[in-house]
Amino acid sequence: AATAAAAAAAEKQMSAEIPRLTLSGLLDFTGGLWSGCVEERIFIFTTNFKERLDPALLRPGRMDMHILLSYCSFVVVKKLAENYLDGASPETHPELFKELEDVVRGIHSVTPAMVAEVFLGHQNDFPDVALAAVIDAFKKSVNANKKANNVAPLITLSN
Repeated sequence: AATAAAAAAAEKQMSAEIPRLTLSGLLDFTGGLWSGCVEERIFIFTTNFKERLDPALLRPGRMDMHILLSYCSFVVVKKLAENYLDGASPETHPELFKELEDVVRGIHSVTPAMVAEVFLGHQNDFPDVALAAVIDAFKKSVNANKKANNVAPLITLSN
């Protein structure tokens, strides 16, 4: 019992020594970033819960631009394919891009990062193989979504 009490006291002392992040400290920190920059700078802050942030942190002058990085649309998937797959476009692979467009329509559970991961997993393959893998991943996402009562699934790579 004495060792448990001593361990608890030591843990309490260690946690008291750890500095805590406060809103005031964060605002001071970001103010220092902006005031200390002679040249133009871009600072990127990310969150999954913008609504939980204090309005003082989001006010104009602190956070001038708010960008929502959402799920993939066909336009996004097409651009990712063009960037990751050398020479892949609707002109070079019309059937696959048409199928991809049909599959992507209405799916709201696949992020650009998931698509990029599939493309990266097939970077040494021909573009048609990588496109087919993304189409397959979207189809699996739809099936998993139906089974899980519309809970957003993760794409899993199958190499």
